[in-house]
Amino acid sequence: MVVRVELPGVMEKDIDITVTDDVLTITGRREEQSETTDQGGYLVRESFRGSFERSISLPAGVDAEAIVAKYEDGVLEVVVPKAAAMHERRMRHIELQSGERMAMEEGH
Repeated sequence: MVVRVELPGVMEKDIDITVTDDVLTITGRREEQSETTDQGGYLVRESFRGSFERSISLPAGVDAEAIVAKYEDGVLEVVVPKAAAMHERRMRHIELQSGERMAMEEGH
């Protein structure tokens, strides 16, 4: 499973990613300031601040310990691999025993 989130203007240090009880949560904070001079020669300063949080339920069988994330050019990518055990099919043959054979093995 790959989760991609566009976060333009968000600094890497302001992003937090956690996994709790099969829920992936991405939280962050954006702070942006701009400064311009308008036609009348007045200096105009603007500040934008805000936080965000997104939670995603993970499917059964993911390996939370192997989750990796990278942030590049305003895009966060979180890779959630399946657990190795989910890829392997384990099969065990169970031999049927008759009641008579089981009694002999138990010493009856």
